[in-house]
Formats: sequence, structure tokens, C-alpha cells
Amino acid sequence: MKNKETLESEIEGNSAMDSEVNPEIDEIDMESSEIENLASSSVTPLEDPQWLGYHNQFLATLDQHFAEPWMRKLATLADEVAIRAGVIIYDLEIQGSGRGRVLRVFIDKPEGAGIEECTMVSRGLNAILDTDENLVPGEAYQLEVSTPGLDRQVRAPWQFELSKGRRLGLKLQKSLGEVVPAGTEVDKGFINAKNIEDVLTDVRDGRLVFKIKETEILIPIDEVLKAKWVFKIVKGQKK
Repeated sequence: MKNKETLESEIEGNSAMDSEVNPEIDEIDMESSEIENLASSSVTPLEDPQWLGYHNQFLATLDQHFAEPWMRKLATLADEVAIRAGVIIYDLEIQGSGRGRVLRVFIDKPEGAGIEECTMVSRGLNAILDTDENLVPGEAYQLEVSTPGLDRQVRAPWQFELSKGRRLGLKLQKSLGEVVPAGTEVDKGFINAKNIEDVLTDVRDGRLVFKIKETEILIPIDEVLKAKWVFKIVKGQKK
């Protein structure tokens, strides 16, 4: 299985998984092959308590995050490989159809993951996928391991926590005036808006906190349809 590196710390590999998935997937030996080599390499363990908390929240919300049992199984195994490589799984997804499918795995750590971590996770995950070719149902697919990037999608509550201080673009289910707490004085230019872009200042009791026109605005996470980091250049600086 060949891997290819890009400037975005992306590693690509090819796997041909043509069998139907078995919901009762056999346990995979996490102490063998490339996976075991991760533990014996010069990996810096992930020790940051906050990021270990993100890792725990990722595992605790798999049922909410992934509808398919096989995807939850894959996420759990990918997480074990990632921790051994000193990173966390930020997200994973499968896109496309037929033989053009792509399985994308996004990893991160406090100072940002790089080529080395992407390579380690790619090799470890490929070892698992080669061991159980029924793990991912359907036709052939390509594996890509990369960092989430500067335009990353934000879906889970812990991902919003990680995004504090970042500029986010939100798409809401309802207008801003309908989702904020009663009594909030929303600027009339934003009261009917369903698309919001501003810096996330805090996450408080399941609500995203922004400061819009000098007013603190609280938006329930449950009212967010889509959210992503926004990369913006202001006065010669990247934000």
C-alpha cells in the first residue's frame, strides 16, 4: 500500500474493501505490526489535560456523531492508533461513491499535527484495514490522513470548545432573533440573519458566545446547522 504526502500534511493510501460489513466485527490485535511500532517509536505522548478531555469526549459521543455501527467501530480503532501517535482524532468521514470513495481521517494536537504524525496514523490505520477488509463496506476507497486545516468543520460540542478564540461561520436553523435568550438586544441588522460570522469568545452551558456590536450573543449549539473556521486576512494579518 503506497502513501503520498502533500503540503497540507495529507497522507494518501489505497485500500480495496469489497465485502459487506459484518456488524459483529472481530477484535483486532492492537499490539501487532505497524500499530505496535508506534508505541516503540519516539512519539511524544499526549499529556495536555484539556486535549485528553477532547479525546474522551470524542469517544463518549460516537453514537451521536456516527449513524453507522461500522463507522463507530472504525472511529474507535482510529482513536487507538491516534493516541499511540500522540494525537487525537478530530473527525473522520467517507465521501464519494463507487470506486471513487475517499475515507478521510483528520488528526490534531495542541501545537498542530504534522507530516510525521499523519504518516504514523496512516500506517497504523492501514495495518488495521488490511487485517480486516470487511471493516469498511462497499467498493474500493482511498485513505487520506490529514490535519483538519484552517477551514475545518465544527460539529461536536468539544470541537466548539477547541475553537474558542477562532472566527467561525455559522448557518442557523432559525433567525438569530429567534434563537437567542429572551431579552437579548440583537442589533436590527442581525436579528433576521441565519448566517453569522464572528469570533467565538466562549462556550457556556451548551451555548456559543459571540460579541456582536458590543452585545453578548448566546447561540444554542443545537440551533447550528453548520459551522466552520473562517480564514480571514485583516490588515496584512491572518485571522
